[in-house]
Amino acid sequence: MKIKFFPNFIKNITNQVINSHWVTEKRKNSIWMLNLTQFFGVINDNLYRLLLAFLCISILGQDKASAILSMAGAVYVLPFLLFSSSAGILADRFSKQKMIVILKLFEVIITLLIVIAFYYKSMVGAYSLLFLLATHSALFGPPKYGIIPELVSKDNISKANGMITAFTYMAMIFGTFLASFITEISSKNFVIAALVCLVVAIFGLISSFCIKKTAPQDGQKKMNFLFIREIYHTLQFCKEIKYLRQSIFGSAFFLFIGSFAQLNIIPFSIESLGLSDVIGGYLFLIIAIGIAIGSYFCGKWMKSKIELGISCIAGFALGIVFILLSLSSFSLMLSGICLILMGVCGGIFVIPFDTFNQINSPIEKRGQVIAAANFLSFTGVLVASIALYVLNDLLKLPPSLSFFLIGLFTLFISFLITLRLSGTSLHFIAKKIILPISKVNLDCVRDISNDGLFLLENSTIYKTLLFIGMTPEVHLLLPKRKNRPFWYNWIHSMDEIDNLSTQDEIVQHAKKSLKKHAKVCLLLRDELNLSQTKSSGLKNLFSKEKIYSVKINKEDDGQINIKVSSI
Repeated sequence: MKIKFFPNFIKNITNQVINSHWVTEKRKNSIWMLNLTQFFGVINDNLYRLLLAFLCISILGQDKASAILSMAGAVYVLPFLLFSSSAGILADRFSKQKMIVILKLFEVIITLLIVIAFYYKSMVGAYSLLFLLATHSALFGPPKYGIIPELVSKDNISKANGMITAFTYMAMIFGTFLASFITEISSKNFVIAALVCLVVAIFGLISSFCIKKTAPQDGQKKMNFLFIREIYHTLQFCKEIKYLRQSIFGSAFFLFIGSFAQLNIIPFSIESLGLSDVIGGYLFLIIAIGIAIGSYFCGKWMKSKIELGISCIAGFALGIVFILLSLSSFSLMLSGICLILMGVCGGIFVIPFDTFNQINSPIEKRGQVIAAANFLSFTGVLVASIALYVLNDLLKLPPSLSFFLIGLFTLFISFLITLRLSGTSLHFIAKKIILPISKVNLDCVRDISNDGLFLLENSTIYKTLLFIGMTPEVHLLLPKRKNRPFWYNWIHSMDEIDNLSTQDEIVQHAKKSLKKHAKVCLLLRDELNLSQTKSSGLKNLFSKEKIYSVKINKEDDGQINIKVSSI
């Protein structure tokens, strides 16, 4: 590896380290070295942001805590919005390992300047260096995630993501703990704390040398400073890959709620629990521990199979926990239980999305896709900072009520995500919840895994859910009703047929759907105005298509018989 644009003495020392025997041996465990590198970076991000907040609170007073945290959140997120697109293009054009090493050296220089800024207690300097540190992290994101498929096999990507996400939140735990701990034991000597940031950055630089060399992907795309347009084009491209854009938005929403929880936890601890700002910093440890646990076990459970449906269930659970936290503000113990549950649900929520984004983005555009995801994610962080300021400062709402409102919003967004991922989410929910509690006797259902047109006679919502639970990615065709809720139109895997349609029009609609979807289920009901509503009568209306009859009947003893037969 040659580093051409450093001064000669730095270049010589760096190349000697990179090519040493110790580094060569460590590169055999490159995924762990990547994990350590990002671990130290996340420690510094969280350590410095909290130290900056504590420094400003010590100067301006605790009554300014929400405003200070909102400002810190906004300053931190700006580089992610400004530079994520360019970072993705760079990651596609150059060696990701080389980018990581250069960025870690940049981090060491920044932390040296932080020591000076803290020595003079310069708030302007401290906020400026937060911007630079965030710039480092914004540029680091695309090569960090983009290099994973280059270091591990496809079957191990979910496991690697789970491990890295778990270590990310372990780093948040440690960074948050260090910020509160060092501030407390040093009697708010922020220079000592800044020196810890410098040491952590040096460790990150050393571990970055031990990541296996990777070749450039030779992406030909040039940087465009109209980055909003680049993000838009990337998201339009993602629309062509099933569920990719929805998954990116789901991942972004996680960072919004996670950032709001992190920012609001200190005001919550001060006003609702009667604790100090430093002790409030410790409370976020509980959330981070939960996220680490949820991320690790979700990645281990999924292995090579991605289940976006589990994210939908975790999203609903997350919204409920936010509401319970707001109602438990009178008790530190109950709040602690809610915080760890919040973290576990958050970890389970985000891992399927992150893994899906990496596996399903084309290798030549992976950096740009991850950059677009980062842009949306940190837009969520910025919105979280604005939301905190509006709710707590402008509207003067108590932090507990802010958590309640975010809980309601999380339930609403989870509902939307479930509808937009309905092809996979409804299958997962029906398979894991509806089928296990139903007394189903499966008879001749081997054909249900085949592609073709399925005709479900005398369909009801319950029968439809049973069918969906047995076959993923099925597209539904059902009769239109006037009194049907408006949100039915948001269900991604469903089309409605006009009740006044003729029999030939219904058949043509089904044939058209089969050209777009491998599996289509026509829900046969009287509202369709078919002269032949039985599946056997419809056989002659289809020539080349494979057609299956699905009959679901409930016996007197409660047992449900499902029969699938080829017509």
